[in-house]
Amino acid sequence: MKKVLKALSTCLVFCLLTTSALADISVGVEVPLSYQFKEADDGSSLEADGLPSGFILLAGLPFFSGGVGLESYGIKLDQTGNHKIGLLMVDAYYVLSLPIASITLGVGVGTVEVGGDNASFYETTNCSQYFVRLGVPIGPLFEILGSFHNVFAKVKTKDTDNLLEAGGHMTTIGVAFSF
Repeated sequence: MKKVLKALSTCLVFCLLTTSALADISVGVEVPLSYQFKEADDGSSLEADGLPSGFILLAGLPFFSGGVGLESYGIKLDQTGNHKIGLLMVDAYYVLSLPIASITLGVGVGTVEVGGDNASFYETTNCSQYFVRLGVPIGPLFEILGSFHNVFAKVKTKDTDNLLEAGGHMTTIGVAFSF
């Protein structure tokens, strides 16, 4: 426990020392462009039917080069019926500001569930991710965002120990506004 507290306090001091004294508040939104499912252990993989639907909301914190985010998106499966994988996550991120761009590193945790006709056969399980975001400023107030997310998610069937591989790679695009 003491090691965890020391690590957290060291990270907090590092973040505060590397942050500018500006009290910028930023808000942003991103939308998913694509989602590619990972291959399962047996070699099979799910196929997405079209683009993912959903959003990612971002809120940058003042006096700290970071922020929090909320992700909610669904991926329709390329199968018969109305099968869908839904993810809901909360993110924390740190922004490394450079003169011509910003690089954001972040992590997220949340839940994943199967929706549609067969939703009753699957449990809602935990998922996690890490992501990298690139931001290019457009004037002093706006920033164009693009990000890559690596999602780790497996959905468990209710009556067996079988796991459905729902993790994958997602790309997004968005915009942020600072004031």
